[in-house]
Amino acid sequence: MFLDAERNGMLSTIKRLEPPSLVEFSHYGELNKGVEDTTSDRVKDFAGAVERYELLPDSEGTLLKVLVQTTEEYEQMMNDGFTKSLQALKELAEQTDSPVNTKPDYN
Repeated sequence: MFLDAERNGMLSTIKRLEPPSLVEFSHYGELNKGVEDTTSDRVKDFAGAVERYELLPDSEGTLLKVLVQTTEEYEQMMNDGFTKSLQALKELAEQTDSPVNTKPDYN
């Protein structure tokens, strides 16, 4: 489950996990102000949406491959969220002292 400061987020189940390179999960509900919702029409519209994250070796380090399967209605919302979160992950990964930085330190 992913939460923001107001206790809002997606309720999800891990479908596939292959540490450290792959995680795939399916959404089945949402948390809104601390209240779980798995039955509303809104939730039923996106239930079953899948997100998959895979780390692949690359000549320059590691490639993060993301796959999202959702309905057209939620496509823009997911794209907006990914644009922000992947930019934040990129910035974190590029910090020399970050635990996710895979580039060698040549200094």
